[in-house]
Amino acid sequence: MTLDEMRKIFLDILKSTPGVYGICQNEAECSGLAHEYLTIQKIDEHWYFGATIVILKYSNAKNVVNSISSHLRYELTKRREKLGKLNIFIGGLTND
Repeated sequence: MTLDEMRKIFLDILKSTPGVYGICQNEAECSGLAHEYLTIQKIDEHWYFGATIVILKYSNAKNVVNSISSHLRYELTKRREKLGKLNIFIGGLTND
């Protein structure tokens, strides 16, 4: 799998997860945050993912992260790839 294919899969998972309002992909979208915005790396046959997301105010952050993790593991297993580490940062809350 290429990095671009994996980026598309990861973004699709983040966008389709209930409770996720938006994804911070750069400092212009979510200014004032000192976190990594969107990172994907392949090191020693393992994929490492990181993202900063904005969630809906009354959604449970633990459930959102668990949903992202399980969906990502499923997609990687289907493609015979391995998950190394997943870092999800909550960059903010919104009422929409």
